[in-house]
Amino acid sequence: MFRLITPISIILIFSTIQLNAELAISEFMASNDSTVPDEDGEFTDWIEIINEGNEPTDLGGYHLTDNEDDLTQWTFPRIIMAPNSRIIVFASGKDRTDPESPLHTDFELNAKGEYLALVSPDGIKKITEFSPTFPAQNEDQSYGISSFGNIIPESLISTDSVAKYLIPKSEEELPNDWNSADPLFDDSSWTSGPGGFGWESSNGTLNSLITTDLREEMRSKNASGFFRYFFEFDATGHTLQTLNLKTQIDDGYVAFLNGIEIASYNSPSPTNWDSRSSRSGRPDSDILNNPSEHDLSDYVNFLNEGRNILAVHGMNSSSGGSDLLVRIELIAGMSKVGELYEGYFSNPTPGKPNSDGKASGPIFSNYTKKPDRPMPGNDLIIEASLIEANATVSKVDMFYRVMFDQEKSVQMTE
Repeated sequence: MFRLITPISIILIFSTIQLNAELAISEFMASNDSTVPDEDGEFTDWIEIINEGNEPTDLGGYHLTDNEDDLTQWTFPRIIMAPNSRIIVFASGKDRTDPESPLHTDFELNAKGEYLALVSPDGIKKITEFSPTFPAQNEDQSYGISSFGNIIPESLISTDSVAKYLIPKSEEELPNDWNSADPLFDDSSWTSGPGGFGWESSNGTLNSLITTDLREEMRSKNASGFFRYFFEFDATGHTLQTLNLKTQIDDGYVAFLNGIEIASYNSPSPTNWDSRSSRSGRPDSDILNNPSEHDLSDYVNFLNEGRNILAVHGMNSSSGGSDLLVRIELIAGMSKVGELYEGYFSNPTPGKPNSDGKASGPIFSNYTKKPDRPMPGNDLIIEASLIEANATVSKVDMFYRVMFDQEKSVQMTE
């Protein structure tokens, strides 16, 4: 017989991620098997850098390193990053710094976990740092920073927001820059009204969605209507994570954010002042109950601090159509500055906003798998290392069972 006293020793390793600037390592992959190839067709490790600021930033002189003792290990050439933009650097060991071609560091990432940092041009300040190591990585799974569900939806345009609209009677009536965000654009002759816009019979499926009736102005006169929604955007204290457009439109449309086309449905090419939709829209019951959703996260760079415009060219399948609807919502997903965590992404998104993932919890490693059987009267020692991520760990309990006894637990100690 021997006593199982089980004094446990544990080594605490604190894994931290520091975010000290608008530039950051937002995502990386240390075991790339099939997600994104480099220009040589090889699946090498990669690191994504983001400029979260509202101004262009010169990457020239910044450094990437996987060696805490060599903070200037690899240096960026001069590259101007647009606001809210991302750039991919392959961590391949190929050491390529031509700004006109894909960038490659002179080191590779260790999927078992290692140090990683983005360092300022002075070679001292660590802009983003995974220290002492990032946790072990899985094949084709990326790791990085995100709000991980802590996103606050902010309505930029609601279904009943007021828009300026024009139903042109001729080509000359529609300005070429009708979808422009130019503050000097003169839309004083356009009519104002709250959404949704269109018409429907008194007992029609879409009738409850119509607020501004356009039957008299539009039916049998023009299949096209043009709508300008103005809205203000203020990101103070927040980071823009997602942008989503919801539409209830019958039959077709093209949407522009500050003059840039961002979404379309049933739209001919090219469009004109009197264009008809390329075909009839979805069933009315579908439009009523299931608004279409469009992920516009790729277009967040075109959103301005302050005044913005979403312009919509709505189209009916014919000028004499029995109904028409233009009803939209624009929703920004915001996270509070500082409320970002590190974790894993099962759906890597190199060059795009990070997807939903799982925030990293404590990572156990180097634990005793097959302890030696102690001599009678001696302790059984179990050791483990703990990498602490995103939150502090107040205590660690180990659960164990001896032979067929009931499960028991003991608190581990440092």
